Amino acid sequence: YNTHAVVHAMLRLYTHSTKELLTLSIGDRMKKARVFRGMTQKELGVAVGFNKRGADVRIAQYESNTRKPKDALLQ
Repeated sequence: YNTHAVVHAMLRLYTHSTKELLTLSIGDRMKKARVFRGMTQKELGVAVGFNKRGADVRIAQYESNTRKPKDALLQ
């Protein structure tokens, strides 16, 4: 998978769906997009290039807003 394309496409889906979702944090938008696509945190983490062992932890940190994805991941 192309890391940037996966995350960008997932977030874009929600950015264009409703204006209300634009007010959500990046983590909240990531979670909504991931759940909408039926992916686990581990599946999303691996799809964007994180090590399989810690992929779910990293995505959980993003979704709980305890860690912010680097700008390069979101573009």
